[in-house]
Amino acid sequence: MEIREATMDDFEQLFKLKLESKEDERKHNKTLLPIEKVKENYRDYLERDIKGEWRAVFIAIEDNRPIGMIIGRIYRSLRVTGYERRGSIGNLYVTEKYRKKGVAKKLLEALTQWFRSREATGLTLTVYKSNRSLIDMYKKFSFKDQSINMYRKI
Repeated sequence: MEIREATMDDFEQLFKLKLESKEDERKHNKTLLPIEKVKENYRDYLERDIKGEWRAVFIAIEDNRPIGMIIGRIYRSLRVTGYERRGSIGNLYVTEKYRKKGVAKKLLEALTQWFRSREATGLTLTVYKSNRSLIDMYKKFSFKDQSINMYRKI
């Protein structure tokens, strides 16, 4: 298995993987619109993530095809938080066949190294409360509950 930063040459294969991840995400968030209605938005987001200076996409490849991905962004934080640059982790996804085989760990390690190289000193992420397996995995990497995001439809 190879883990590396994605480029626009990976775009079409990675886009298919992103759509698969979003379909999986809909199990945890019923407010997400059907993929076909927002497919082009996801295409735009992924392109920005690959090309952005303060953004990165890492891809896991096995047998010349993507089996996992993780997206990271760096934000400037409020000085009162104790760090100027904050890394934000999003879209960690591994295809079902390759789960619990260390792929997510390797993707997370690669992205964390990328954050360090850009002087981010803290990491945040959001995970759905119903996604217990992902919460448990993040806790193995010393992530702790910090706040609760709440939602209400009006």
